[in-house]
Amino acid sequence: MTSDRDDAREREVARLDAEVLEAIGRGWDDPLEDAEFDRLARDVFAHQFRFNPVYRQFCLLQGVSAPADVEEWGRIPPVPTGAFKVGRWSTFPPERDRAAFRTSGTTTTARGVHHFDTLALYNAAIVASARRYLVPDRERVRCLFLAPEPRTAPDSSLVHMFAVFREAL
Repeated sequence: MTSDRDDAREREVARLDAEVLEAIGRGWDDPLEDAEFDRLARDVFAHQFRFNPVYRQFCLLQGVSAPADVEEWGRIPPVPTGAFKVGRWSTFPPERDRAAFRTSGTTTTARGVHHFDTLALYNAAIVASARRYLVPDRERVRCLFLAPEPRTAPDSSLVHMFAVFREAL
């Protein structure tokens, strides 16, 4: 049984995901206009503020008490990477996890974690960036990855990126 809040979150996620995927799909030669990017970034921020209690508390501590307090995207409170070592920074419950990528833990014994309920946006950004910056002049490329297979390192974002890259290119 889902609550009205869960239903609202799902509708909003579907809309935001579709908008971000559309923006990624436009490609590098047709970027969002500044006003479009600002609106979309602030819409994503408002969603995070509403549905991510850890981030909302972080924003409140930064003096941002509501999404309306943020007048342009550059004023959205950024989350330091170390924050992913404490708390759960997600807008969905743990039972919706589809992937969780962890930091290497090279600087401390605590490892940060980034939870995902879908990898659609992540994968789309990987492919678009790889096509733009790694192989802009080729449709396919032969690669050798000196990394573990995804099944042996399921919590490695880098290994996941290699797998997505290999499949797409």
